[in-house]
This record gives sequence, C-alpha cells and structure tokens, in this order.
Amino acid sequence: MGKYWKAAFTNRWNLLALFAGLGASMLWHPEYAVPSVLAAEAAYLGLVSMNPRFRNYVNVNEASARRQKLASENEAIVRRILRELPEDTRERYEQLRRQCRELRDIAGDLREPGRVDEAPLDSLHLEGLDRLLWIYLRLLYTRHSLTRYLDEAQIDLIHKDIERLENRLADLDAGSESQQAEKIRRTLKDNLATCRTRLDNHQKAQTNFEYVELEIDRLENKIKFLAEASIRPHEADFVSTNVNAMANSLLETEKTIDELEFVTGIGHLTNEPPELIEPTRQVQENRFG
Repeated sequence: MGKYWKAAFTNRWNLLALFAGLGASMLWHPEYAVPSVLAAEAAYLGLVSMNPRFRNYVNVNEASARRQKLASENEAIVRRILRELPEDTRERYEQLRRQCRELRDIAGDLREPGRVDEAPLDSLHLEGLDRLLWIYLRLLYTRHSLTRYLDEAQIDLIHKDIERLENRLADLDAGSESQQAEKIRRTLKDNLATCRTRLDNHQKAQTNFEYVELEIDRLENKIKFLAEASIRPHEADFVSTNVNAMANSLLETEKTIDELEFVTGIGHLTNEPPELIEPTRQVQENRFG
C-alpha cells in the first residue's frame, strides 16, 4: 500500500496542486484553509491509491525499472563477450544484428517514410528480437568456450589419473587401518571425486557441443525469418506471436547455457535482454505521469 501512496503523493501534478493550495491558504485564513487543503490531499491520496488503473500503472513502471536495471547489468556481459569472441564469430553476430536493424528501417519507410518509430516492427517486437539475439550471442560464446575447453582438456591424462588413484585406494584398503592410513584414504577419495567430476564435465561438454551448434543455426534462421516478415505490415500479429513462441521454445536452450557455466565462466544470466538492435523508441506520456 505504501508504494501506491508514495507514487500518488510524488506525482508532479499532485505536488504542484498541493503547494499551490498551501501557498494560497497562507494568504486567506490559514487556520481554516491549511487543514482543508491537507484533508483534501489525504482524500486524494486515499482515492487514487485505491484506483486499480493507477495501481497497475505503478506496478508496470516498477517492473519496467527492474527490467532496465537487469538489462543494464547484462550490457557489461555483452561487452565482455564481444571482446573475447574470435573475429569471424563476432562478425557473424554483427551481420545478423545489422540485418535486423536494416529491416527495422525498411519496415518504417514502407509504413511512413522517415518515421522508423512507427514501424510494424514496434517496441514489443524489438524487445522479443532483442531477447532472441541475446540468446544467440550467448550461444556463440558458449560454443567458443566449449571449443577451447575441449581442445585444452587432456582427457587421456584424466583417465590415467582415475586409474592410478583407484589402484592406490585398492592397495590401501588391503593394508593398515591406522589413523595415518585413514587420512591418506580421505585425500585419495577426494582427489578421485575431483577427477571424476572433471571427466563428467568433459563428457557433458562433448555431448552439448553438437546441440549448441544446431541451436545456433536454428536460431539464426529464425531471427532472419522474423525480421524479414516484419517488413510486411499485415504480418505484425504474426511476427509478435512467433517472436514470443520462439522465445518460449528456447527455455531448454537457456537451461543448457546455464548448465555449461563451468565452461563459459560468465555465471547465470537473467533473461532481460540489453537493447541489442538499438531501436528508436517513441516515448508516450502516460496520463498518470
């Protein structure tokens, strides 16, 4: 309840009316006028803060601010990814992004020359395409990280270490049960568990490498298809529906990306995409703003 009262009170029109009323009341019987102004203010706050439309407006603004904060945090990750990607992979991403921007401009010119902001590829579509591009970029970086990981991992040495440690444990089990032997046994078991985890990680990376490759190709073609469809004004609903459907179909892909964090090293990322297409947005004044 408090946030609705605060939003109603800090509304610039309310503050203007409140201070104007207080200022005027000081000139005419302030002992009666000031309490009347404050009573009217309290009534206004109570009435507006209970209005469902006003509450929805406050909730939408709050959610938007939260999304912008998360998107801003992800922008730093984008810069890091682009720095670390090989030049050919980075150019592949940039080419796809440029195509989306060019098609956005074409869509705007087809509807009304010089008015890109009113294109069929509107802010909602752009947000959906931003999310698809965000996943696409993370897939490219995941593939790059998997390639490096698999090239550098010495799988034969891991197998040899596991065999050596298993033999040491077998020999130890047949020997003394002294306190010193127990300490050695714990150390060997811990080392063996680490080696087996490394082996599991390598197998997971190997298994997912082909999957990531296929997802990159699928998503790239899907983004191109949706961006191309956006230049046809009658396809606006089609684009919106399919952007959302495609984003929802990538939940398993995003889960896989998160599971491969031990390879990429970028940690779990939120789904709030930074503005990758750099849209030109038209800001409309809300009636409560």
